[in-house]
Amino acid sequence: MKTEGLRAVTQNADAANLTVAARPDAGLSLRVVEGQEDPVQGWLPRGLSGVRPAPVGIFSARGVEVNLFYVLAPAPRGAPDPVKSVEAVPGDPRAARVSIAGGRVYEVRFGKGSAEARLVQ
Repeated sequence: MKTEGLRAVTQNADAANLTVAARPDAGLSLRVVEGQEDPVQGWLPRGLSGVRPAPVGIFSARGVEVNLFYVLAPAPRGAPDPVKSVEAVPGDPRAARVSIAGGRVYEVRFGKGSAEARLVQ
């Protein structure tokens, strides 16, 4: 798994991949753990009686209020990362601008019990 800022991308050569990218928000951070024992995090089953280490991304913020907005974007084997960027929309803590490979840009807003996405480019 490759990480950069608030973005994590799996790097499987022989399988599909996943991008997890969060909108920047003051105080938000991302760390990856793998095979951690205290607390137990970053493990997958191996058969019926074993486990193997596996990377797990953990978003966290301490001492600040954060509106966590993130994108989960799968990509078929061999395809490039589908998410170019996830950015804040100035003045709107419930919105994000998501740029997708190929040039499309969406603005997404969340309200109480609702969500709206619109293509802006």
